Amino acid sequence: MKADNLEIYADGAGLMVGPTISKLSFYSVVDISENNGEKETEKELKVQIAIPTLTLLKLCAGFLTQVKTDEKGIVDTIDSHKEEIIKTLANVTLKESEEE
Repeated sequence: MKADNLEIYADGAGLMVGPTISKLSFYSVVDISENNGEKETEKELKVQIAIPTLTLLKLCAGFLTQVKTDEKGIVDTIDSHKEEIIKTLANVTLKESEEE
């Protein structure tokens, strides 16, 4: 059976990594409002994909290879979105490993 290709535009993505299966969620922004000076974004889930974690790791390695191949284009894009990237990274918190 031949399946048709499916292409869905997404504004963003989420990731849940498990030991054997991981999930990728893709969403679109449907509304941006302001509440007490804070921007609130309403998102709509477009598609969620369950994928073997090993396959996801291979996908990520392939993605990084592609990024390295087009490094100049990526750097130019980063430069043009620098403020937004800095704000995003400022909101990231890393959990320390329980083993450390």
